[in-house]
Amino acid sequence: MLIEFWLENKMKNNLIGYLLLMIAIIHLSSSAKELNESGEFIFGPQVSQQDACEAAEKRAINAAIRKINGESINAEEQSSCKEETDSKNKKENYQCVFNQNTWSQLDGIVRKKYNRTEEINTIEGAKVCKVTLTVDIEPPAEQPDVNFNFTYEINKKIFRDGEAIQFAIKPSMAMYINIFSYLPYMQGNQQVTKLYPNFFEKQKLVTEKIKVPSDDRYSFIVNWLENNNKDKSLQDEHYMIIATKEPVKWLDEYTIDKFHAVLREIKPSKMRKATGTYIVMKPN
Repeated sequence: MLIEFWLENKMKNNLIGYLLLMIAIIHLSSSAKELNESGEFIFGPQVSQQDACEAAEKRAINAAIRKINGESINAEEQSSCKEETDSKNKKENYQCVFNQNTWSQLDGIVRKKYNRTEEINTIEGAKVCKVTLTVDIEPPAEQPDVNFNFTYEINKKIFRDGEAIQFAIKPSMAMYINIFSYLPYMQGNQQVTKLYPNFFEKQKLVTEKIKVPSDDRYSFIVNWLENNNKDKSLQDEHYMIIATKEPVKWLDEYTIDKFHAVLREIKPSKMRKATGTYIVMKPN
């Protein structure tokens, strides 16, 4: 009887364990989403086809994650990593696209990639790699608040050395606005810098459209970093506007990894962010 009782309980425990495992698998399967997406990258002879197609694939994956998260990418960000090759066509700066993807860091776990195809087309002065694939994505546990959002614009997307950049931001409701810059060619804590709030303009609850800077005592001057861009004619720099429902005590500087770690600590329903890129032209 003792042996029979032990075997009966062991079978029950195994059955319970099996059922729990199946429930977990069903939950993961139901929460994950499959999307078919495409991404393109325009490249010239200075970029290998492999690198170009990797950049195109990354764009396809980012597009899928954005759909899951309900995020959008503005036209300025899409076109900001392109440079003129002639009067009709543009090629893309591979390093700029890489930096752009590193900075954006979208929330979503890619569980599987399959049905991947590559298509190479030739245009005048360049080639285009188009990657199409199916992506299986695990969405974040919490979704953003659709009513908590903002629109923005910057005064230019191509700057000369010494020119000033200005942001105009319009909130959908009361929020705390923060602006950070990302200089991928700098090292350590100099990579990510808080532009706003700052010494001249303190943190405040924003309820209507603002311009940053709005104080004549200071400005954000764009500079060409000669030591880090000796062989380039264009320099890409990036920004992120972060709106939060509650004030956050940000540091003035971060490494990019530490900055992303802080972002992950903020609940998606309490935050909204937008990223962008602008180009600095090398002085003559």
